[in-house]
Amino acid sequence: MQLRLLVPVFLQRSLLLALCVGLNSCQLHKANSGPSIEFTHVPPAAQGGRERIDTISGRVSGVRPGQQIVIYAHAGPWSVQPWPDHPFIPIKADSTWSTETHLGFEYAALLVEPDYRPLPVMDLAPTQGGSVALVTIVKGVGSPQFAPTGSLKFSGYDWSVRTIANDKGGMNNLFDPENAWTDTSGALHMRLSESRLHFDLL
Repeated sequence: MQLRLLVPVFLQRSLLLALCVGLNSCQLHKANSGPSIEFTHVPPAAQGGRERIDTISGRVSGVRPGQQIVIYAHAGPWSVQPWPDHPFIPIKADSTWSTETHLGFEYAALLVEPDYRPLPVMDLAPTQGGSVALVTIVKGVGSPQFAPTGSLKFSGYDWSVRTIANDKGGMNNLFDPENAWTDTSGALHMRLSESRLHFDLL
């Protein structure tokens, strides 16, 4: 008689446990159904420059057809990588992506829709919304490294020559030590030169 009374209680508890497990699995699946971006290789944290290039790569999940990756590097402004005229990184069949990037202190990977039009340079970090399905930002590896400055002697003083770019005037301005020098008489020469890559570099 006691055994017959215990069996229904056992079955009720088993059904309740199964229902709870099923609901938790559904909620977990729903929470994990959105897209995600994982970095598998992150470049060093460093001031960008003309020759300071490394590879950045990763993996995505939950991607819809037509979506691609866009990378921004942060070293002053946020600059699209590797070049403004080639900003889109395709996602491979195995869900991985990889591209070259100029160095920065932080790197942002954007999962974007086909109609997304990236700006070459932004003052603020990119954010999710509109044609940007997801943004994941990671710091560069190691302690920040800054580009060295050059120097020259003029009028009895030692002068530092800027080599770090800035975005004054709405453009990405590069500073090349070769554009400032003194001649044999001690006269100072400074040259302004235009580069067709002025938007491409950090």
